Amino acid sequence: MIKFDDPEQYRSLPSIILQNKTILFSNLPDIYAFHATSFLRDLQQIYNDSLLINTYSIGSAIASCFIKRKSNFKLYEQYVLNKSQSEHIWEQYCCGHSFFT
Repeated sequence: MIKFDDPEQYRSLPSIILQNKTILFSNLPDIYAFHATSFLRDLQQIYNDSLLINTYSIGSAIASCFIKRKSNFKLYEQYVLNKSQSEHIWEQYCCGHSFFT
């Protein structure tokens, strides 16, 4: 997605692709931010807890991360709802285009 915003990179893209960037990528930046700033840190704290490593309670600790952040997983609703439209644009205009390969 970063290359998608770089004028040097996207000059060869048809305008139809550029106009549909939000459909192609949906809310992936929000999903990425959630994982990078919250969920991953929760999981890393479990991994760094030497009392949990190699015990059966690590599974419960991981499960509690999902429960703690369950409202954040609603981010995937928008992504899933947009998926068929995104795939259609991908198949029509992007698949096989040199920018994406």
